[in-house]
Amino acid sequence: MSPTPPVTPLSPTRPLTRSAALTLRDDAGVLHVVLGHRSRLGVALLSRVGGDDRRELAAVDVPGIEDAAEVRVYVCALGPSHPVAAADDDEERYERELSLVRRVVRGAVAARTPVRVVHVSSVIALAPSGDRLHYGGWKQRVERDLRAVLSAEGATHDLAVVHPGRLVHDHDRGRPQQRLHTRYRDLADVLTAAVRDDGSRHVIGLDARLWLLARGRVRQALATPGRRRPTQQQHGER
Repeated sequence: MSPTPPVTPLSPTRPLTRSAALTLRDDAGVLHVVLGHRSRLGVALLSRVGGDDRRELAAVDVPGIEDAAEVRVYVCALGPSHPVAAADDDEERYERELSLVRRVVRGAVAARTPVRVVHVSSVIALAPSGDRLHYGGWKQRVERDLRAVLSAEGATHDLAVVHPGRLVHDHDRGRPQQRLHTRYRDLADVLTAAVRDDGSRHVIGLDARLWLLARGRVRQALATPGRRRPTQQQHGER
């Protein structure tokens, strides 16, 4: 068995960030954990999942894992949030938030509760270039690290990944050029299905497919969602 990696402790003096987690339980006894519940996508996802007994996850213990029917983790925000700009505290914040995912997975495995994780990446991660290299590299790193957490903790389900293009609000879709993009609520619907599709990969949005076509990634642009193992090119170093 692989040695258990150390958990980065959460600082009790640091405020919850945009990627702090919130847990809620639905009527079927499934414990949903949303990382980035304050983001626009996180808010849309919470409205889709429903459930009650909502708790912000900022402590060592993860309430409700022991008697949950299943744990589903939605990584809506982890790492830098802007495709171009980089913040000085990106690394520190990232490690702190990744430790939340590790703690949830570890607790679920210890309780023998099935745990599934879906990661909201970006189409940029599949074809980073120019001023998007930094952001694309971060998204690739997040996926690698999440896979490593699941493997190290002994989880039996593989990571599901979605690669959306630009996300917009409902009212923005009234503009003709915005109809290529994906609404937050539509992506939330995709996540609730993708988290149950073990090891799947999904490219979301017409703009995302056009992005890939413009960069010569024809197979990825035209592929339908399914169980495809990541390639070295997709998940190379930054």
